[in-house]
Amino acid sequence: VIWNILSDKPGFDTETDVDVIFFDPDISYEETLNIENRLKREFPHYHWEVNNQVYMHIYSPNTQSYTSSQDAMSKYPERCTAVGLRLLDNRQLELFAPYGLDD
Repeated sequence: VIWNILSDKPGFDTETDVDVIFFDPDISYEETLNIENRLKREFPHYHWEVNNQVYMHIYSPNTQSYTSSQDAMSKYPERCTAVGLRLLDNRQLELFAPYGLDD
């Protein structure tokens, strides 16, 4: 979305990838897939990918287990994609960008 806005395109379009990450050891891999499938059904115009960071080290054998979503994002190889928003209990958004927003 950010790249679209910076290049004068609509924020969300049919090419937009929406990556949802979270860290919850109580949610199984199967439940994570169910969340992704529900988003795909309810909002089919976007390319959804949902990842529980608890399981991501399984896909990268030389990677240590992450301790949080922030820990995982701070190790992203593409630094410009390490930007996240979290909805707080008071309905405010919290920004996390371990490498900043200047890229």
